[in-house]
Amino acid sequence: MKDIIVDWPLYRRFQFNGRVTRTHLSAGLGPEPKSHAYATLPDQIEMFCSGSDCLKEQRWKLVEPHGNDVGRVFRVDREYVKVVYVCRNCERVTYTYWLFFALKKEGGVVIKVGQFPPLEREPSSVVASAMNEYDLLLYRHALTCRNSTFGIGAVAYLRRIVENRINYLLDLIADQAAVLEPESPLLAKLADMKGDKRFSALRRNS
Repeated sequence: MKDIIVDWPLYRRFQFNGRVTRTHLSAGLGPEPKSHAYATLPDQIEMFCSGSDCLKEQRWKLVEPHGNDVGRVFRVDREYVKVVYVCRNCERVTYTYWLFFALKKEGGVVIKVGQFPPLEREPSSVVASAMNEYDLLLYRHALTCRNSTFGIGAVAYLRRIVENRINYLLDLIADQAAVLEPESPLLAKLADMKGDKRFSALRRNS
């Protein structure tokens, strides 16, 4: 559940087998308590906090839904559940998720159907430092595809980034090859490969 909440794109289905519910008695209007099936949510998650006092990975605590039982729980007959986490460090930044559950006694389906703020479209500072503006644009397009579950579309953009940076990668390989084997025929091949950034050319020469 932590991975689904933090990292999964919207509308990807997680189907599972096994019992995840438990019974909880609640006071009703009649003389007998009512029995409801409940399921738990992660009480804490770990992710990056963009608050000015944080700007790093932090622990986040679950503040909604509230539960009187042990842990945070929700009634299984509620298909859509609003989930809110707040950063434990700054206690100002919150993330809100909407989850769809179709749970049975043995198994079910979980889908993340909403999130605010949306999934990040920016690379980490380390990755961004190795990219120019055009590559950053391609990277954002790739994350947009990935966050919308169009994984194959993301691959196309990422491939273009690698093609744009292939000479840099080939230079690193050449430097290492020159140290290990100065007379290696690989050095001539690398020089030829730098003239063609296409992956097809790299496969022919490899």
